[in-house]
This record gives sequence, C-alpha cells and structure tokens, in this order.
Amino acid sequence: MISKTLTDWVEDVAQMTQPDRIVWCNGSEDEYHALIEQMLREGTLLRLNERKYPNCYLHRSHPTDVARTEHLTFICTPKPEDAGPTNNWMSPEEARERVGSLFRGCMRGRTMYVVPYLMGPPGSPFSEVGVEVTDSPYVVANMRIMTRMGTIALEHLGDSDRFVRGLHSLGDLSPERRYICHFPEERMIWSIGSGYGGNALLGKKCHSLRIASVEARDEGWLAEHMLIIGVEDPEESFAVLSDGTRIEAPKPLEKALRLLKRRSKQLSRKQKRTVVEQDPETGKERKRTVFSRNYEKAALCLARLHRRARNIRRDFLHKVATELAKAKPVLVVEDLNVRGLARNGSLSRAIQDVGWGAFRRMLEYKCAWYGSHLVVAPRDFPSTRMCSRCGWVGPALPLSQRVFRCGACGLEVDRDLNAALNLRNYGLAALKGPTGSSPGSDACGDPSGGGTAPPGAGLRAMGR
Repeated sequence: MISKTLTDWVEDVAQMTQPDRIVWCNGSEDEYHALIEQMLREGTLLRLNERKYPNCYLHRSHPTDVARTEHLTFICTPKPEDAGPTNNWMSPEEARERVGSLFRGCMRGRTMYVVPYLMGPPGSPFSEVGVEVTDSPYVVANMRIMTRMGTIALEHLGDSDRFVRGLHSLGDLSPERRYICHFPEERMIWSIGSGYGGNALLGKKCHSLRIASVEARDEGWLAEHMLIIGVEDPEESFAVLSDGTRIEAPKPLEKALRLLKRRSKQLSRKQKRTVVEQDPETGKERKRTVFSRNYEKAALCLARLHRRARNIRRDFLHKVATELAKAKPVLVVEDLNVRGLARNGSLSRAIQDVGWGAFRRMLEYKCAWYGSHLVVAPRDFPSTRMCSRCGWVGPALPLSQRVFRCGACGLEVDRDLNAALNLRNYGLAALKGPTGSSPGSDACGDPSGGGTAPPGAGLRAMGR
C-alpha cells in the first residue's frame, strides 16, 4: 500500500515537470542492470576494463558541473536567522518564484524516476524515509548503492505522510540556472541544474545533514550524517565495521614465518660455547657464553626480520586507527580478553600477529586527539549471540560457525557483521545523545554551529 500523500505529491510534481513517463523504482537487481545498460547505450557511462575492474564504469559530469555549489545552496526559512550563521538564506516565497519557474516543463522528453529510499535499518524507529524524484538514471543507480532503495522503503513508510520530499532535475546544466534549495519547515528539497554528487543525490548532504538537523532540533535528538561504527574483531579479517566493510590485516609474521624458521634454524647451528672464568674481584667462578662471529651475524639477521614484521604491523594499526578516529564521530568496540585468547594454542600466533590489544590502545588516545567518542562494550556483552534485528539471544556459537541464525525472527547474517551491528546498537543505547557533532554539521538553525545535544536527547546515525 503506497501512501496517498506520496502519490498526490508525485502527481503534483509530474504536472509541473511534464515528463514523458513515470517509473516507480523498486530497487531490484534487474532494474539496476537495466539502468546500467541504458546509460552505456546513451554514453552516460563508459565500461572499464572488465579483467582489471569488473562491473566498474566511468561517469563524467558536465565540464561546468564538477564541484559542489555552496554559493548556490540555500536554506529557505521564514526568518534569516533560522538558516544558521554559515548558510545562504532565501525566503520560501522567492525560492518558489525563482526556482519553481525553472522546474516547469523541465522533464519534457525525459523519464521521471520516483526513488523511495530508507536511511537506516528497516523496521527501526530511528530510520528515516525520503523520496527523490529525478530525471537522471545516474542518480537512481547511485541512490541504490548509497541507501536501501525501492520497495523496502515504501514498506517501511506504509500509509504515513512522514517522509522528506526531494525534487531533482538536470535541467539544462547551466550554472546560471543551478540552485539547491532546502525548505526545512516542509521537509522538502529542490535541486536543479546539476548532476554532480551531493547536488543530485539528495539523501546525502541535503537530507541526512541539513533537513535532519532541523528534525533533530524539533524532536530532541542530534543529527550526524556520519555513521556510528561498531568494530568487531573477527576470526578471519582484522575487523568488520557495522556498514559491512571488512579490514584485512597484513599479517606480517604469518607471511615471514617460513623465512623466520629458516633463520632460526641457521642461528641454532652457529657456534657458541660456555666458558668458566674466575671473577678478578671476588675470586669466584662465573660462566660466560661466548658467541662466534657467525652466530652474531645470524642473530642480527633474525632480529631484523622480527623488527620488519613489527614495523609493518605497527604502521597498519596506526593508519587504521587514525582513519577511523578522524572519519567517525563515534566508535564502538568490544572489550576483548586478548591475553586469555592468546592462551589458545591454535589462535595464539594469529592473535599476536594482528595486534588487537595495541589497536584498542591506539583507538583510545587517537579518539581523544581527534575529538571522536570511543564506547567500549563490556566483555559479557553477547555481541555474537544476539540478533541485531530483534534482540533474541541464543547459545554460544563455535568459531567454525560463520553465519548467525536467529531463532525468533529467522534472520541469517554473517556472524561478524551481526556482532558489529550489535555493537553499534549498544553504542546508540549507551550514549543517550550528548556526543557533539562535527564542526558545522548542524546546518540549519543552531547559531552555535554544532555542539552538544540537549540533556536527554537521543543520538541518531543517518546513513545506510
């Protein structure tokens, strides 16, 4: 059942833009591949080398449309002060007259795509629905990658009228007729004259940052268009993030193991002997080990190999910890008993090789450096046994079982991804709001330009 409010709005947009046909996008694989083939035929996309870059394409925007247009981005509120100190303001009446006239008949000869999308997990009370109407198949394909798009969003919306309305058209791509307008009071976005990045993908900056910050202010939570990440330490990869990203460790010790064994064997064959000599001061006998020149060379060679493995590991851990601490405002990790896990004979070498303990320590001080918030879930938190959808807790899983199956709702998901999602949910529950947003992220209406949430406010992560 499609919301009547939604269908009425789509009909109004169609009367204004006058497209040749209207397509309601369902987000299916067949629909996505059909759009790709259409853009390949039209020359919008160029297929890259299939052997080196399978399923990859090049898209070039218009030469005059290669950057975000902040000077043409407006917040349309009744009062200028409601737009915030860092944004351009335009009155809603002026925007409707100046920009609305550009939309009249702008889709003649084109297809109008209706793109419902969901920001967040389906069924979650924190998830938000938006609908973008566009004449760009490139936008449709990218919205499918960025969000949960199509039927799943319509099912989440139901017959509700709570959704963000986004209208986008390429227009004639003229910089003189290019505008991105936000109407916070109406939860509406207009964008015309650009097919580039956040100018066209309205679920990105326009919805999850600007419109969401107004919703957050009105409803008592904090908008943050970056993602809260739960980090799970899996058996095979170094870490799994709650957005599905897997981080692979270089495992320098494992790669150098054969050479280490050879060098150790060579060292054991070098000559060394123990001599007994008399201490000149006390007169007592003492033992001293005397190494041959070849033994010292072999020992130095082995030490260099260990140092190289240590440096590779340390460099990897520093880079990953720095990237996460800089990019994510909130990180949630498990408090693992690394020392206890290292006692497992079959896992000891692998655990020591990836350096989980050192990674945790790096996250702690790097998050403090870069202003991120690190949440540590306790050791008894059932991250691998709990269903990330319904909260059902099952028995302990053996390490060989890599798929989590919920006994209540039937969810089947990768074990590590399920644990990372549970960590993210734990972080949301533990924070209860006041984390502060990144500078300038409160794009509408907060004169402070960000800062902490009001007491008792909830934190909502706007993202896939």
